[in-house]
Amino acid sequence: MIKPGSTWYAADLERYSSEYRVKLLSAHKEILNFRVESWPHLLMVSEDGFEKGPCTIGLKPEFFNEFHERARSATRIWFNNQALRLFVGNKDYSINWREGERLSFAPYKIDNFKHRNVCTTVEHYCQALEGINLNTPSAVLLGMNGGSEYFREKIKYYYPKVINALLLRNEHQLINSCRNIIGMGSGSSPSGDDLICGALLSFHYFTADHMFIDNITAELKAETGKTNLIGGHMIEIGLSGLAPYFFQALLVSISKGRFEPDLLNRTFKVGASTGSDLLIALVKFIKSYLAST
Repeated sequence: MIKPGSTWYAADLERYSSEYRVKLLSAHKEILNFRVESWPHLLMVSEDGFEKGPCTIGLKPEFFNEFHERARSATRIWFNNQALRLFVGNKDYSINWREGERLSFAPYKIDNFKHRNVCTTVEHYCQALEGINLNTPSAVLLGMNGGSEYFREKIKYYYPKVINALLLRNEHQLINSCRNIIGMGSGSSPSGDDLICGALLSFHYFTADHMFIDNITAELKAETGKTNLIGGHMIEIGLSGLAPYFFQALLVSISKGRFEPDLLNRTFKVGASTGSDLLIALVKFIKSYLAST
């Protein structure tokens, strides 16, 4: 029996038409992370007010709270093209995930921006970051403190090479540089993985070079065995170009020359450091991109 429906769902979930076995990976106050057999990324169920993004189903708070409780005690979980089904003993508790608003997180090409305005806005975001205690090794890319020294040194040396390899379309350099920072950092998604994701997303939006992405996808995916499942998920969505709404909003903000403090606050609420890692990745990529064009 299918019970509550979603409020919204990510359009990228429509690509899966079979039935898949699902296992709860982690449960947090506003989001549940699931591992799905044969999927290269996670499935997530979030409370409606949580930051919207790919691979996710959004539920009203009252439905989410009930689903959260049942998911933690479920003996079997299945996903198909209509429902996410939980079984607690012999009882079937399911949601119609396709009932809600369909949201696409697919990338699009950013064009017609003014270099001077973009440079100024990037500097505003960098200055705002300087006034915050960033507990992430990626802070080293802005000349700031944060994270362990070992991770900082690796990221400082290899992450600029990741960006350079993307801009030069150098497949060998990209894979080698990513290999050296995958899994770097603590937390649910390591900072190294967040940075790679941010660089790939930025590359999608500013170049739309799908052929280069296709050429490096298999080899980069093979490297995700060095990190955890959430880190691997971040790299997968980076390769797919599927950016959460806050990242898309940052791209629009910067491309239009608008510094938005409220958007910055939204960004810091995404994970322990994922939001700030992605923003750092974005501003570093844009600076290098503008310098090369």
